[in-house]
Amino acid sequence: MEIRSTMVEELVNCKWLQYCGEQQNVQYDFDVLFQKDHTKAIKTIISTDWENICLEERGNITAYLAINNKKEYNKNWNQLVKKVKLEVLPQIVEKIKEGICIKSLPESIIDDLKFNLITILISDIFSDYYSSEFYHQLYQIYISGHLPCGWDGEFPSGRIIVF
Repeated sequence: MEIRSTMVEELVNCKWLQYCGEQQNVQYDFDVLFQKDHTKAIKTIISTDWENICLEERGNITAYLAINNKKEYNKNWNQLVKKVKLEVLPQIVEKIKEGICIKSLPESIIDDLKFNLITILISDIFSDYYSSEFYHQLYQIYISGHLPCGWDGEFPSGRIIVF
């Protein structure tokens, strides 16, 4: 089980947060709600509601794997998380910090992004066992230069709010 290098390259080379607040010719193959208001976007991304949704979906992944693919999960999950933290995140965090500075976003969102990036990369590795549409969508939003910052609706129904 390995981290896909093409995925890492896309994350390293994407235009982190460059298009926040803009709806520039971006189209996703899923429904989103664009948030152009800077203050509202910050309010939703730092909310416990958004954090709980991300945690819930990560919990769905780990619970499924722990029950249905226990051997692969127990053997690999923690080692892969450690590898992402040590080898991948350092390549990306400085670019995120630059985007945060340019777009006047709070540095506190870095932890949210790191948590989601870890989950995106690890869930991709385990995608033969469990596919997380939620984290796949977050990945698409990040690489498009936007910021997933909240949820519109009652999770899991609804859509991601994109800044």
